Amino acid sequence: MPLLHGWRLVLERHRSQAFQGIGASRFGARWNHKGYPAVYAGASASLAVLEVFVNGNLDTFRTHKYFFIGFTLDVPGYRQLQLKDLPAGWRQVPAPRATKDVGTQWLQKSETPVLIVPSSVVPQDENLIINPRHPELIIKSVEDHPFEFSTRMLR
Repeated sequence: MPLLHGWRLVLERHRSQAFQGIGASRFGARWNHKGYPAVYAGASASLAVLEVFVNGNLDTFRTHKYFFIGFTLDVPGYRQLQLKDLPAGWRQVPAPRATKDVGTQWLQKSETPVLIVPSSVVPQDENLIINPRHPELIIKSVEDHPFEFSTRMLR
């Protein structure tokens, strides 16, 4: 079975729920509609930070505690989308309905525990969309530690 490595950056108050997909279910995100839990992670540590940074605000970064979570998944397989497979306008802000439809259909079918997609911030890098309800999802290891944004990012 493939091992996948990923990274999450979460607020301290959400640390214990980091793999439940509550926020994505509550608000929806680029690859899921409201009501469908999904866990978003970067395939690299720097992408995880960048994704949170472009979607957050400076005041929150300055005043709240964050935790950086590195993890390994042991999964039977995954689905990977290439740039050529993505709907037109997939990088738009806010996220278009078309990408939400693709991800929600993947969550509903539950064929694989992980969907690998290009990052809308850096399309040459990848994000992992994890289905927290998939019966074959195994989180093999998790390491977390406090994270502070560089003061150079907060100027």
